[in-house]
Amino acid sequence: MTVWKAGERLTREGIRFLPAINEELAATAVLGTQRVESDPERTAAGVFAMWYGKGPGVDRAGDALKHGNAYGTSPHGGVLMIAGDDHGCVSSSMPHQSDAVFQSWHAPVLSPGNVADLIEFGLYGWALSRFSGAWVGLTALSEVVESGATVDLDAINARVSAWADARTVSAATGFTPPAGGLHYRWPDLPSLQIEARLHAKLDAVRAFARINSIDRVVVASAQARLGIVTAGKAHHDLMETLRRLDIPLASLAQAGVRIVKLGLIYPVEPTRIDEFMAGCSRCWSSRRRGRSSRRSCATCSTTQPPGR
Repeated sequence: MTVWKAGERLTREGIRFLPAINEELAATAVLGTQRVESDPERTAAGVFAMWYGKGPGVDRAGDALKHGNAYGTSPHGGVLMIAGDDHGCVSSSMPHQSDAVFQSWHAPVLSPGNVADLIEFGLYGWALSRFSGAWVGLTALSEVVESGATVDLDAINARVSAWADARTVSAATGFTPPAGGLHYRWPDLPSLQIEARLHAKLDAVRAFARINSIDRVVVASAQARLGIVTAGKAHHDLMETLRRLDIPLASLAQAGVRIVKLGLIYPVEPTRIDEFMAGCSRCWSSRRRGRSSRRSCATCSTTQPPGR
């Protein structure tokens, strides 16, 4: 309703809002926006698109979304897949968690934890999609979307403007796309090349995230023995728990505890997480799950090599 009210203002800015009949037709329309380079009658260099559906909509549109991610994006466009996940089943027929589905399609996943994250991670998702050729998933939990906050747009814009461009990322990481590139092409007939490109796209995601990170080290400790990895809404749940227990973050650092908040939860950028875990003998992860486990803290294996 808000977008409809904007009306001509969005049209003048080159933005089209399409209230599709259903989620799969919406995803198919988004797929079509990424073939602009293949259209001799194109009137734009590229189109960036955003698809939204609740958890059940992700399920029913899975065919079109999976194909879209496999075929790729326009190098001047990009696709953001927003999944409205309702873990508490507040306004849904059952709880949903879409990040595992996105991962099964080899699509990168972003996990915003508050309103400010929604804005920054959305912009990040489009930049990541343009670089990697992948459709980028973004989980939008009901507790985050149905909340309000005062957001420092200047701070967000400053971080966004500091992101390195594609040429800088490739030069800094040595990433080279395979022959034929990673983006949309026509025709793209069924072949092992599509499968190989999916993995190459994830390599591109790791390269982009290595230089342009939205992960945040919240508590740093030079001699840490315990590392706590958080993501999304679960990070703020942990911070609230520590506040209620009257445990200052400085005291955690002194006790040898580190905390990191992941923004890109799949694939996790390996060099940064290795640095975070250096010296730790144990890692705890805190993340949002379904209705049966509103908060979870799982201990992972400690069989790491010495010094890891």
